[in-house]
Amino acid sequence: MKILIKSAGFMTVGLLFLGGCGGGSTSSTASSDGTIAEINSISDVPTSVVDPSQYDLSTNTALQASLSKSISKAAGDAAPFSRAGCETDRMKKNIIRNALMPKLILCFMQKFEEAAGGDAAGDGVFNLWKGNDEISEQAGGPGGVDTFKPRMAIKKGSTDLTFVMCNDTTKVMEFYLDTAGGVYDGYVIDKWGEGFEGRLDFNADGLPDSFTTATFTQTMVEASDFWNGFASQTLEATPNYDSVYGFYNEQGNNSYAGSVYARFDATQGTARYKQDSTGSYPAWTVQATYDNCEIVSPGECGDLDIDWLSASGWLATQCNLSGLAAGDFICFSNECVENEVCCPSLATSDTCSSPAGLDTSESFTIALLDDATHALQFGVTGTSDYAEAVAAATLQDSSTAPTIEFTSASDGIDCTESSSWDEIVFQQAPDTTECDAIQAELDDWDTGELCQILDAAASGTAGVQ
Repeated sequence: MKILIKSAGFMTVGLLFLGGCGGGSTSSTASSDGTIAEINSISDVPTSVVDPSQYDLSTNTALQASLSKSISKAAGDAAPFSRAGCETDRMKKNIIRNALMPKLILCFMQKFEEAAGGDAAGDGVFNLWKGNDEISEQAGGPGGVDTFKPRMAIKKGSTDLTFVMCNDTTKVMEFYLDTAGGVYDGYVIDKWGEGFEGRLDFNADGLPDSFTTATFTQTMVEASDFWNGFASQTLEATPNYDSVYGFYNEQGNNSYAGSVYARFDATQGTARYKQDSTGSYPAWTVQATYDNCEIVSPGECGDLDIDWLSASGWLATQCNLSGLAAGDFICFSNECVENEVCCPSLATSDTCSSPAGLDTSESFTIALLDDATHALQFGVTGTSDYAEAVAAATLQDSSTAPTIEFTSASDGIDCTESSSWDEIVFQQAPDTTECDAIQAELDDWDTGELCQILDAAASGTAGVQ
């Protein structure tokens, strides 16, 4: 499955709104268990509830420690690379990365309110704010946005919060959160720039240390120089296991249509994935394939010149590919067999084809290599506790693009009049350090390369020891 890497950068908010210096604070009605009895200020809302990484069993060590089931499986050094595990991880990381947007919005809203020394949100009616246009344009906005003049409309009820953003006279974002009954439910709709529409829906019946179910679903439609296509991806979390499912339909030089369904915990999982149409992906050089082999299986790939490219190397002796150079492009098929050398073919162009495939299922083990970078190791295993549930699941249709529209929550906001809104004034400069860290994570989250190429790199070294 080809994975979208989308950086939906928000803004350098610390420069956008200027005011005098002074002091100010807000109160909070969050109870000791983190639930909210009433929203008196934006700061009452915990940012963790809109962050799916906090509900991810495979990388959140705090959740792993609370698992009620015994941990009986672990990835061994000799386990073959698991393509299914990789596909699961790529989709999950895309959900997490893009879902940082509502967390980032909420963080900045909280810091603005603190620095302003009053309520940024109107009580039952929208407070209308605009930034300093000159400073805003100097700071710059998301990619693909030529003019950046952010204006905000914010209101709160006793258990809900609504945030609408305009860029000059155009509505570009809508964020809604409801906390009634201790359930955190809401969405973010994002229409920044030309050719991009996205929506993230989230629902959790508690914070990460007290929830029973949490769901994050992102849908997107894009036609840009970066990516062209549409997709949907969902993470469903429980205290004992998580499920990831969705589809991608990419068009252009890179083409792919297919879906995946997976279930996993901290140490094991099973995934199904299916490519629904013939696709294509960029060919890699022998050098690039070797470099990724070193990433997937460090120390096990041998020497490029001796073990790969020489007359005695595995490409020549086992694949009948003599005389290859490091810069030659190669392609791998989908017909590689586990525990056998996976031979590439010499690419006839800089593009490889990937044929439509059968509905495939594979179980895998998981080992957390580095919780700071969310790095995981996947190995093939015979089965998992979730194989039966995955087999019974229905793979989503990858042929229909989602429809993404703003809702009635922002019907009362007329962005064409936003130049007359009040300029927000701070009593002290906002401390956006925490928000800047979220922005950096949103910009730099590494979702990895195509799993097909990682699979090829791992399989291609079976004869190199």
